[in-house]
Amino acid sequence: MKRFILLISLVILGGAGRAWAGDLIGFQMYSWKAGSEWRYAVLEGSGTVRSAEQIRSTKTRLKNLTFLKVRLASLPTKETVFWRVEPQRGFVEPPQEMIHEIKDYADGLQLHVLLPGDANIEDPIEKVLQVH
Repeated sequence: MKRFILLISLVILGGAGRAWAGDLIGFQMYSWKAGSEWRYAVLEGSGTVRSAEQIRSTKTRLKNLTFLKVRLASLPTKETVFWRVEPQRGFVEPPQEMIHEIKDYADGLQLHVLLPGDANIEDPIEKVLQVH
């Protein structure tokens, strides 16, 4: 029942042209340090909290910046990507120069990459976390 109410709320808040809740949640991006390398994951927003193991799994893990760029290029234009930063789970931001490179690349693809605090837009998964 909670999921149904969340879905209806997201559809109402999303306005016209939004057919399903996945559109409203966009994508979630994670980054973490593995030795001297940075790893990434870009997952379709689901409105649920994924475990760190799911995010870091070999099915979702992108082993470097090149693979991240390929994944970003596969996303629909004008999509929003929420860069999730959760230090308590090991998901942190890479150095600023990498962040700028990633955001510039995404801008060229007409993607909106948002870090926490980037805009007045709230990450929908944060709302889900507050409900639970």
